Amino acid sequence: MSDNKDSKNDKEKGELGFFKTFVKKLYDEDPISETSIDLMISVEDEDVQSIFYSSLKNICDHKIIAENTEEPRCLSIKYCDMGGFLITVRNRFFHNLNDKGKNLEGSSIVDSDLLFSLINKQGLQWISTIFLGVISYNLSQFQQNSSR
Repeated sequence: MSDNKDSKNDKEKGELGFFKTFVKKLYDEDPISETSIDLMISVEDEDVQSIFYSSLKNICDHKIIAENTEEPRCLSIKYCDMGGFLITVRNRFFHNLNDKGKNLEGSSIVDSDLLFSLINKQGLQWISTIFLGVISYNLSQFQQNSSR
């Protein structure tokens, strides 16, 4: 008999897994897949900057961090892994997942609005490129099918 929690986790892993595979397929053989998204952590207070950098890096799997990373000013995420990063940030802040040491808790990150302002623009630009890639693919498929 399966636990309801286990089947929910399997479903989430499946959805996230599908999304990651979709992004990798979308950018297969595209040079953009070799780039990264640089999250510039530029705030006036150096202590807050360090807290933001450490908090974000702490929730990342080390495999998604690109070489452009420069502590504590820039957290660089591999392009095709940005979606997983955004989902992780969301889950670790809003859902406080089981691993308490890796959650983004409001009390420890000082100013959540400021933290998200550093992520949101880059995240939305990345999501927009995914959306445009899907539209472009669908248009090319439509053109191929209508020319037959």
